[in-house]
Amino acid sequence: MQFGSIKLNTDASVSNGLSKGGGVIRDFEGKMLGAFYKEFGEYEVVHAEGLALLTGLQWCVGTGLSDILVEVDSLALVRLVTSQSVGKWPLCSVLSQIRLLLCKVKGTITHIYREANAVADNLASLSLESPYVTFQSHQQLPSRARSLINLDAIGYPYIRNFNV
Repeated sequence: MQFGSIKLNTDASVSNGLSKGGGVIRDFEGKMLGAFYKEFGEYEVVHAEGLALLTGLQWCVGTGLSDILVEVDSLALVRLVTSQSVGKWPLCSVLSQIRLLLCKVKGTITHIYREANAVADNLASLSLESPYVTFQSHQQLPSRARSLINLDAIGYPYIRNFNV
């Protein structure tokens, strides 16, 4: 990431019919500028991924950030956002808003592997009492997300558990 750039990572999960998302915004040095967790209701996972991205972009716009590198682990979402196609299904409104905000923040979107999106993945899988929580400082984050940010900042790769 270049000097002066901001990176937004978002992710979503669906569990027991409830979709929720999370995201983290960091500067070019990896310092957290903000993070969020949000419940969306009953949506398919790609729609929830779009809503998580939209929430993160709205946060960036609201705080006046620009030159945003957006990283998501949903290749389907990246293709939908960059395709410029317009349809009539429910996600199209979200896609239009995402495209508009990406232009507004001078953003680009790219696909990354799930392992490189561990912080956003962790935030999206939280179970909190409030349907929308923002974290303004590193200390406010749940301990697992805080640890993942620390590891990410020093370049330590996240490796998913697997059975041999």
